[in-house]
Amino acid sequence: MVGSDGRPQTASVREAGVGCPHCAVDIAAGDAVVVCRACGTVHHQGCWEAGGGCGSYNCAPARRPGLSQDHVGPVLQITAAEIDRAIPMAGAGLPHRMAGGTGVGAGAGAIAIGPDGRLRHRSGLRPGKVLTSRLAIASFICGLLAIPMIGIPALPGIFLGLLAVGSVRSGKRRGMGLAIAGMMVGLVTLAGWGFLIATFWGGIVRVRLNTEQPPDLASIRELDPPLQRAMRANVLIERAHGWSFLGGKGIGSGVILRIDAGEALFVTNRHVVDDGHASDYDGGAERLAKLGTVTVHILGQPPTEGRVVWMAPGHIDLALVRVPCSSASMAQAAPWQRGRPMRVGETVFAIGNPHDLGWTHTQGVISQFRNMVFDARRVKVIQTQASINPGNSGGGLYDTDGYCLGINTWTHDKSVSEGIGFAITLDTLAELAPPPLAGMPTQTAGPGGPQASASPSPAALTKPGSPTQHR
Repeated sequence: MVGSDGRPQTASVREAGVGCPHCAVDIAAGDAVVVCRACGTVHHQGCWEAGGGCGSYNCAPARRPGLSQDHVGPVLQITAAEIDRAIPMAGAGLPHRMAGGTGVGAGAGAIAIGPDGRLRHRSGLRPGKVLTSRLAIASFICGLLAIPMIGIPALPGIFLGLLAVGSVRSGKRRGMGLAIAGMMVGLVTLAGWGFLIATFWGGIVRVRLNTEQPPDLASIRELDPPLQRAMRANVLIERAHGWSFLGGKGIGSGVILRIDAGEALFVTNRHVVDDGHASDYDGGAERLAKLGTVTVHILGQPPTEGRVVWMAPGHIDLALVRVPCSSASMAQAAPWQRGRPMRVGETVFAIGNPHDLGWTHTQGVISQFRNMVFDARRVKVIQTQASINPGNSGGGLYDTDGYCLGINTWTHDKSVSEGIGFAITLDTLAELAPPPLAGMPTQTAGPGGPQASASPSPAALTKPGSPTQHR
């Protein structure tokens, strides 16, 4: 007999593990049980019949006359102070389980009664305390480690941060600030290292091809005299760029202006030999001393260390370098002349070392002449259609007679333009009157070869129309 709104059945896996409210013993699968139709609480069938029906909190007061107001016996009284000291249970379950029974919610035996009679978590934490997400902590640590480790842990840190955000938002853990900080540090570090690597490894050269830098010397001797002399005047410059211990190296070009007493003096761009290119440079020797040496390749001679002996003031992109030059080399000084006539549409060619491809010839025309202002000084610039690429910086722009007209310096962004390059005229160099050029012997030279002339005074270097070809 069951009655009193109970539904008898055999306990299934769903009911297994539920505590009977009468005897506080877990129900096992296969037990005869009774389910209260009013509240759905599961009881052992024997407990249901012995207890006169449902023993749940919702149904028992209404069904048990023994709990009426006129009941005689001990009465449990709970004071307001005891209620204030009460600790909510961490999860659903019965009181006997919270005291270290089978364990529900926080896990078996997770809660215990302390010496003071209060509930304590066995780990020392209060029941229900939310812990910081370990994923958030790991994300933040990965972000910090990415700073010295070239950004390698940044991606794992960002991924862990995303997982941590999901865990924190679900309410199971805290640490939203750590997760977001880890992701932000990872993103910033990844972007920073990407920029640094692109800058230090890129330098002047963005493409490295496995080729021999100097060309075949026999092929140089077969060229027409104007082109041959321009080739012999070209030098290839290498310098440490960025973090040299990581292989950072920059490539540039130069034009030999003079060979004398076993040394060659050549002009190049200042940015080829000076990374800083500070606008407040006033020609002092302190800056030159900090530059160190550059490696110079000359035709027919092993790589040799050269030193910068002069740089243009302010932002003018010119510098002079001295390097030992043996008599056995094929080097020759380029012919150049102050005030040499030039016109738009005139055919010109450039000699340089684009992308480390040494002694490369490209041809085009003069597109226009531009006047630029550098630190209140007007500088005449040649706009040319001749192909100029990274590595051509510091190389010469020549007319068809082989006279050097200017020093290739800039090119527009290849992604948005083509055939727009610029060269600073050698007239600008003469106007600056650098001391290394003063008083050296000159030659007038053309396709037929040089003819020696007397040494000029320093003023002759700035006299329009005067020959300033040096050897």
